[in-house]
Amino acid sequence: MASSKRKSQNSSNSARVSRREQLEAQRQALAQRQRRNRLITALVGLVGVAVVVGLAVWGINANANQGGAEVPPHATADRQAISMTSTVTDSSTPRLEVFSDFQCPGCKGVHDVLEPVLRQAIDSGLVRVEFRTMTFLDAANSQIGSSNLRSSTRAAVAAACADFNGVYYDFYGAIYDNQPEREGDGYSDSLLRDQIPATLGLSGDALTSFQACYDNQSTGRFVRDVDEAADKDNSDGTPRLWLNGQDITEEVLTAANPANTLKQLLGL
Repeated sequence: MASSKRKSQNSSNSARVSRREQLEAQRQALAQRQRRNRLITALVGLVGVAVVVGLAVWGINANANQGGAEVPPHATADRQAISMTSTVTDSSTPRLEVFSDFQCPGCKGVHDVLEPVLRQAIDSGLVRVEFRTMTFLDAANSQIGSSNLRSSTRAAVAAACADFNGVYYDFYGAIYDNQPEREGDGYSDSLLRDQIPATLGLSGDALTSFQACYDNQSTGRFVRDVDEAADKDNSDGTPRLWLNGQDITEEVLTAANPANTLKQLLGL
C-alpha cells in the first residue's frame, strides 16, 4: 500500500515537473516572439528616419543575402574552406581545420593564443591549415540592437575577398584584432572595407578591386556554402580545432600550454 502511494506521489511530481517545463518553454517562446516583434517595429521606424544612409547598407546586405559566385583562389576543391595550402601534397601531411565565427569571443581568444603556431604551420609549408568560417552568430546577435547586422557574414566575405590579394590570413587576424569588447556590436562596413585593408597595405588597383568585391559581396555564395558545410560537419559550435578529422579542441585548450601542445601535435 505504501509502495502504491509512493508511486502515485512520484507520478504526480513528474506531472508537475513536466507542466513546469511546458510553461517555461511557452514563456521563452513568447519572449522570443516579443523580442522579434520589437526588432521589426524598430527596423520599420528606422526606414523612415534614415532612408539615404539605409540605402547604402541595404545594398550591401541585399547582395550578401544573394551572394556573388566568386571563389577565392585558396578555396579547397570542395569549396568548404580556405586553405593555406601546404607545399607537401602526400597523404601524410597534417591537416588542421579551424572552425570559427568572427563574432565569437572565444574564437578571438583562441586565435590570440595560437596565432604564432598557426603562422608557423602556414609558413613552414608542412601543414594544411584550413579555415572553415561559420556565420551562425548573425542570427544569435540580431536582437542585441547593433547597427552592424550580419557582421559574421560580412567579415567572412571581406576575408574571402582579401584572398584575391594574397592577404587572407593577415585579414583574418586583423578582424579578430578589431573585435569589439561586447559580443554582438559587430563590425562596421568602414572597418572591413577601408580601415583593415589600409593597415594591410592595400592601395591603388588592389584596394579598388577588394572594395568592389566587398561592395558586391562577390564571395557571398562561397561564404554561405562554407558555413552550411561546417554546420553539417561540426555540431559543437566554435571555436573547434580538428586534426586529420579528429577533434583536438579540448586536448589543446585544456593543456597547461595550448600553443606548445598544438605545435607538438602538428610536428613542428
